[in-house]
Amino acid sequence: MMQRLSRVWAALDRAIRAAALPCEALPGGITVDVDDDTNYEPDAIVNCGPELPEDAIAATNPVIVVEVLSPGGGAGGPAPAAPSLHRPPPRRLGSV
Repeated sequence: MMQRLSRVWAALDRAIRAAALPCEALPGGITVDVDDDTNYEPDAIVNCGPELPEDAIAATNPVIVVEVLSPGGGAGGPAPAAPSLHRPPPRRLGSV
């Protein structure tokens, strides 16, 4: 799972740099404020606009929000995650 997350972040970062966009790819650990009472921590975010300060805990203008799902079941592996329990409805994120 960590390899997938690393590859996703690296691909986003390369694409942003190649296009010279005023954005940054952020790994997990940064949240998205869905509303006043709800924060969401995806696996990766593309945030555009001014660069976030080093101590930022939330993306100010997320335009891409990535959740990497685990393949589930089979061969004694863990059951698939229930993404609906973890993801906010996209329509609630104004910038996405």
